[in-house]
Amino acid sequence: MMAVYVGWAARQFRDLGKAEPEAHDHAVTLISVFQGASLLADTFRDPRLMAAQARQLEAWIDTVR
Repeated sequence: MMAVYVGWAARQFRDLGKAEPEAHDHAVTLISVFQGASLLADTFRDPRLMAAQARQLEAWIDTVR
């Protein structure tokens, strides 16, 4: 299933003009950070962690455009 998510994210980065392998690398970063944030938020039972990570991901995505 992870390959599906990474493939989708890589396509999104290619649509933003990123070439391979950069698009794939960005996709792996995006998915792994999101998965890690989900795990932390669930482990600590604190949805604010997920919200904070989402804001950081948004800021990061703005820098890779």
